[in-house]
Amino acid sequence: MEVGGSVALVTGAASGIGEGIAQRLAIEGASIVVADIDETLGTQLAARLPSAVFAGCDVTDDSQLQAAVNLARTRFGRLDILVNNAGGAPDPQYPEAPLEHWSWVVDFNLRSVIRAVQLALPLLSARGGAVVNIASIAGIGQEPHSAPAYAVAKAGVVRFTSSVAFLAERNRVRVNAICPDWVDTPSSRRNREAMTKAELARLPPILSPGEVAAVALTLIQDESAVARTIVMRGGKQPWNLA
Repeated sequence: MEVGGSVALVTGAASGIGEGIAQRLAIEGASIVVADIDETLGTQLAARLPSAVFAGCDVTDDSQLQAAVNLARTRFGRLDILVNNAGGAPDPQYPEAPLEHWSWVVDFNLRSVIRAVQLALPLLSARGGAVVNIASIAGIGQEPHSAPAYAVAKAGVVRFTSSVAFLAERNRVRVNAICPDWVDTPSSRRNREAMTKAELARLPPILSPGEVAAVALTLIQDESAVARTIVMRGGKQPWNLA
């Protein structure tokens, strides 16, 4: 896919991985819908990019997701790229977390991805589109995880990505995913600040948002990339989970 002249909707774009991807796509010549719940940071980012608009968006709210998709159409006339980046695992964690909280974590990290693809599909199908889902290293493997609901949701993102491979042929929309390990984002910095020296010493090298953005760009541009999940660990080359 040619990124120059395209239109991309990036959720959770105001900071971290989403900001890195939005900036990289803008450098490549895409117009960006900066979708985020943080109006201050989101508006500031949109103002810095050559062609961008901010969409206030809580991805767990279908009406706000739909509004962000609609904004791509009304402002730029099309939508070619969807990056489902918004997510996170705020405390408390399962099993101490009440039902309402851990259910919201699943909605935030998994349901929002499935719904965003569904809502964006008509526009993405018009010219042939690309979706990149940002999952997590937490969603693969068999080891315990400190945020079980988050890990399960991210595993769901990986399986959803492979499950909709048929969209490439039926709707001309390619869906791929990235599972990064630790990335240098505001939330990961807060987590690292709470760690002991021993815990910090066990962490792998920290990825930058730009490194994740580079892989996202490759998945968007590569027309042969369909239903791939790329695993990224700091200090190692990315590899295809399948």
